[in-house]
Amino acid sequence: MKFNFKNIALLCLLFVLAQPLHAQVSLGGVLNHNAVVQRDRVLPVWGTARDGEHIEVEFAGQRVTTVAKGGRWLVRLSPLPASGPFNLVITGEHDLLTLTNILVGDVWLVSGQSNMQMPVKECDNSEQECLSVDHPNLRLCTVKKGWNGQPQTHAEASWRLCSPDAARDFSAVGYFFASELLKDSSLTNVPIALVDSSVGGTMCEAWIPQTALNQFDTNMLHDSMFGIKPAMLYNSMIAPLGQTPFTGVIWYQGEGNAGHPADYPKLLSTLIGEWRQQFKQPRLPFFVVQLPDYVPDWGGYYWTWIREAQAKTARAVPNTSLILGIETTDGTNLHPKQKLEIGRRAALQARHVVYHENIISTGPVFKRAQVKGATVKVTFITGGNGLVCNSTNGLSGFAVAGVDGVYHPASGRIDGDNVIVQSDLVPKPKTVRYAWSGVPNSTLRNQAGLPAAPFRTDELPYDRVQPPKN
Repeated sequence: MKFNFKNIALLCLLFVLAQPLHAQVSLGGVLNHNAVVQRDRVLPVWGTARDGEHIEVEFAGQRVTTVAKGGRWLVRLSPLPASGPFNLVITGEHDLLTLTNILVGDVWLVSGQSNMQMPVKECDNSEQECLSVDHPNLRLCTVKKGWNGQPQTHAEASWRLCSPDAARDFSAVGYFFASELLKDSSLTNVPIALVDSSVGGTMCEAWIPQTALNQFDTNMLHDSMFGIKPAMLYNSMIAPLGQTPFTGVIWYQGEGNAGHPADYPKLLSTLIGEWRQQFKQPRLPFFVVQLPDYVPDWGGYYWTWIREAQAKTARAVPNTSLILGIETTDGTNLHPKQKLEIGRRAALQARHVVYHENIISTGPVFKRAQVKGATVKVTFITGGNGLVCNSTNGLSGFAVAGVDGVYHPASGRIDGDNVIVQSDLVPKPKTVRYAWSGVPNSTLRNQAGLPAAPFRTDELPYDRVQPPKN
C-alpha cells in the first residue's frame, strides 16, 4: 500500500473502530468470588461504568437498577439474614459480571502493623496445631499492600475459603480470633469473614485520611518505615473499602508510635472516628489490642506509656474496647510467636460486646485507691468474678511512692474486690502503680484467669518520662 494522507486517515479510523466503545463495568470495594457480605445491614454495591449507563444488580432475590453518574454507580440492597451461597450479578448495557459463592454473615476488619500482619505459620508450633480444625463457614480476605499519595477507589483483595493452607498464610491474631468466636454455638450457622488490611512497621498516622491529619501539628506526625508518609496507607488500603459494612474492627498497632505516647490518644481516636464516618457506622465496635510484654534496649520504658495511651483511648471513645496483651509472651521478642491468647481475649470481648453473651470477658479493672496510713486500699471492678493470685509466691506487680514520686515494690493482700498494698520503704504512700513496666511481674487475676489491667494513680506527664538507666 502506498502511504498518503488518505491512507493514513483510513488506518486511524480502523484503529478507532477497533477500540471498545464503552467503559467496562467494574466493581468497587473488596467484593469478589467467595466473599462474605455483612448480614442485617443495608448492603452498598458500587463501581464504575460509562457515564449514563444503566446498571442492574441482582443478589439473593433482590434486583435493583441505577444509572452511572460521573462514571460511578451505587445501589443499596436491603438487609439480609445469615444465608447463602448466592451469586452477585451486575449487568451493564454491554457487560455482565458474575461473582459466585457469596455468603451473608459477619465481616470483621483486622488492621494494624506487623503483629497483626504476622501469619499463623510464624507462630509457635503448638499454636499452629489449631490449623487442623475445620471451619467451612470462615472466609479469609487479604487486601493487597500498598500506599499512595491520593485516596484510591479500588482495592485489590483476594478471598479464600478457610483451609489449613489458607490460614497458615493469614493474620494469626485474626485467625485465632475467628476460631475462638466460632466456638460460640449461637454462631454455628453464621458465616464469618476476616478482612486483613495491615502493613508492618507502620505508624498510626499512616492509616488516617489527610483531611483529618490537617488538624495536627506537623511535629506530631511521623513517617512509617519504607518511606510511607502519613495518610498513604489509608489512601490505598482503607479508602477503597468505601462504605463496606463491618461487624467490628480489631486494631493491633502502637509499636511504631511508642516513642511518642502523648500524641497517640488523639491519633487513635481520630482514626476510629474517621473510619466510622467512612463506613457510615457511627457506633462500629472497635477493639484495640494493648501491646504485650516487651523490653527492648532502645525504649522498653515507653511500652508502658503507649499501653496507657491505648487504654485512655478505649475509655474515652464510645463503643471502644481494650484487649489486654500483657502476660501472653515472655517479653523478649518484638514479634512474639504467641498469638493464640490475644485472639482468644479478643473473641471473649466480641462475644460479650457484640453478641451480648453473659460471660466474663475482661480481667479486673482499677476502680479507685484509698490511702489509709501506711497502706493503700486498691479497689477493682471484677464483674462478680473475684480476685485471685496465680503465684504461690504471693501478689506481685504493685509499687507505691510517697511525696518524692520514687516507686518501690509493694506487697499485696487480697480482701474481697480489694487489694491492700504496702511497702516498708514507703511509710506514707501517696500513689500506686500496677504492672507498670515493659514486662510486668504481675500476678493478679480474676477467677476466669484473665489478668488485671495496668494502671497508675500518679499524674506524671509524658514529657517528663525518662528512659530507664542501664
